[in-house]
Amino acid sequence: MIAVIDNYDSFTWNLVQYICELGAEVSVFRND
Repeated sequence: MIAVIDNYDSFTWNLVQYICELGAEVSVFRND
């Protein structure tokens, strides 16, 4: 599992989509 911190920009979701396409499980946490 890979954890990604979302800083409210579109790059985060592009990165998450790419990692998922590689077959990894991704969790996204918002930077509040």
